[in-house]
Amino acid sequence: MTAINIFNSSPEDIIVEINGGPPLQIPATGDTSGWVAQQPEDVIQWSGHVSTPGQMRYGGNYVKLYRPGQDRTLIPFTTLNVPVGDTAVTSLQLYIFWHGAQDVAWIFLQDGKPLASGNMLFAALKGL
Repeated sequence: MTAINIFNSSPEDIIVEINGGPPLQIPATGDTSGWVAQQPEDVIQWSGHVSTPGQMRYGGNYVKLYRPGQDRTLIPFTTLNVPVGDTAVTSLQLYIFWHGAQDVAWIFLQDGKPLASGNMLFAALKGL
């Protein structure tokens, strides 16, 4: 079974949507949690080659990152690609963290090896 883990390393709650599925709120981290990255309560499923809302799959996965209370229809999505290959996908990780005062950054890994990374302007997250 493929494990999919999303970690919020930022000091603010973040909401994640995967492939048009339901919003998953990931709590913030901070001093009280020893700065340990937090995860959503709900488990994200792997759907293999089938495109299913809320689940990750081979190929392009459309992911939105935003703050609670924002109009999610105004937030652009980022595409995270899981390559199809000879090796089975056993684990995927998405780490979200603040990159500076103006943006939030992310890195996407397969079995601990980087697949992609990027950032999103903080102003876009605020809906400004």
